[in-house]
Amino acid sequence: MVTRNIKDFINLDSQYRANNSTHAGLVLVPTKTFPEDRYSLAALVRALDKLLTQGGLDSGAVVFLQR
Repeated sequence: MVTRNIKDFINLDSQYRANNSTHAGLVLVPTKTFPEDRYSLAALVRALDKLLTQGGLDSGAVVFLQR
């Protein structure tokens, strides 16, 4: 899951962990790093591509996307 909704998904991750459940992984997109403007979409795609080519995301992992 890739989301800008960090607050809610951090809480959901905590609930999953408290119930000994796992999820496929979370990629959290900080709006300060990737502002919502027409120039950031390309940077977001490049950062996601970099994450995937470097091994992707482990099950249950939570990652803050970086440029």
